[in-house]
Amino acid sequence: MYLVLLIYLFVALLLPLIPGGKTQLRALVATGAQLGVFAYFLLRMPGAGQPGVFTETWRWIPEIGLDLVFTLDGLSMVFALLITGIGALVFLYAASYMKSYTHTGRFFLYLFLFSGAMLGLVLSGNMIQLIHFREFTT
Repeated sequence: MYLVLLIYLFVALLLPLIPGGKTQLRALVATGAQLGVFAYFLLRMPGAGQPGVFTETWRWIPEIGLDLVFTLDGLSMVFALLITGIGALVFLYAASYMKSYTHTGRFFLYLFLFSGAMLGLVLSGNMIQLIHFREFTT
């Protein structure tokens, strides 16, 4: 699941690099990434109803025993699907609404980072991580 968040970071940094005047292309890239992550969570759904929980751990600061833990259970699955599904719709709407605006690359960068931070927030497995992702949303 941490790879999903790295994909969010990579796509967010890619969006402003798309040449100016390509608002539709930026929105389609962001929408495609959102729908890809939505499909990833849909494929994980049959296991979410089971008593077990999907957990991924990544060593962060091993000297003090602090790890990045991402947890996917039934509730976080619902919120992950909401974030990615509604996020894809928001990017599709922004493509038509913001055709004539300048600096859409910056707008899509911030919006995509916000979406990734919300996803990190619902997948957080410990309090320190939750506080970091909550701060990233602001």
